[in-house]
Amino acid sequence: MFQAAIPQTSLRSAIRLADPIHHATLRSLRKTHSHAVIGQLRNILQLMIFVLGAYVMFHVVGRRANAIRGDAFVNYNLHFSNIAYPFWLSVWLVLVGFLGKKFTRKRSSISWEAKR
Repeated sequence: MFQAAIPQTSLRSAIRLADPIHHATLRSLRKTHSHAVIGQLRNILQLMIFVLGAYVMFHVVGRRANAIRGDAFVNYNLHFSNIAYPFWLSVWLVLVGFLGKKFTRKRSSISWEAKR
């Protein structure tokens, strides 16, 4: 009924957090392929293709030696900002998200949910 409290160390907390993440990752991996090793290799291949695509994109754009420094905000002056800007931007993005969800639901196929 009564139990002594065990002090939580950082390592114990990290292991406790890593366990559900590990199981959720394995469950997600099993959805992509029934064999765990093939599913893992497939995920690694997807990651390599993504990294290669990013490398090619930055090479073509010409940013191979420069760091991304937030060029869009170089001339941003906080003095001319308004609290309404982030609010209305958030409202607009939520509405666009709802429209995209409605569009996808209207055109989705039942076969997307079928297992192979």
